Amino acid sequence: MSTDQHNLIMITAAPVADAEPIDMALALAAFDQPTTMLFLGQGIYWLINGQQARKPGGKSPSRLVAALPLYECEAIYYAASDLEPLCLNAEQLSRLATAATDDVIRTLIASSHHCLSF
Repeated sequence: MSTDQHNLIMITAAPVADAEPIDMALALAAFDQPTTMLFLGQGIYWLINGQQARKPGGKSPSRLVAALPLYECEAIYYAASDLEPLCLNAEQLSRLATAATDDVIRTLIASSHHCLSF
């Protein structure tokens, strides 16, 4: 985990038809702004593999997450403690995402230059 100054995008809501949090990450990356993604609570649903698009002609949340490293958004974390209440396990999630303890989450937040929550 890098503690260099970065923008932190925290996603706490389940995926919907519009992918605003991912769009924001891609926009920041286009301007060479280091961005870390942190999925919390129902936001972890973005990371489930094999999802369908939320609107006709749209992209699935799992495909959008898979595209993040192409834009140098490689720091992708989820709250490990949120899996059990959501009846999920790590095998169901994108391999791009890393489980984060509460201490790691606190460090990510404390070291971020800007913190955006969706």
